[in-house]
Amino acid sequence: MKEKFVVKLSKIEGFGCFATENIRKGEIICLIRGERITFQELKERYTKGKIKICNPLQITEKEYLVIKEPYIYINHSCNPNAGIRKEGELFALKDIKKGQEITYDYSTSE
Repeated sequence: MKEKFVVKLSKIEGFGCFATENIRKGEIICLIRGERITFQELKERYTKGKIKICNPLQITEKEYLVIKEPYIYINHSCNPNAGIRKEGELFALKDIKKGQEITYDYSTSE
């Protein structure tokens, strides 16, 4: 599946992911990829300073994805235009216009 975004500078924070085409409500934007780890492994890596607590995405009750680039650049918003379902499927919560930054609420993935 081809991602429907490009990474560039963001007004929210550092870099962000911006739509390369119009995306309709309900449409899949991308499948977030990363290394699948357990909660125990997450705790160990965090304690050793090998991971930032904001990088993992909880995908099941006991498993996380350590998000890889470019997905790590999808920024948070309290009023997001995207959400996550299943195991890392980012989809549009509302219509997103080409050039608009894609965001999701990080608290919905924990």
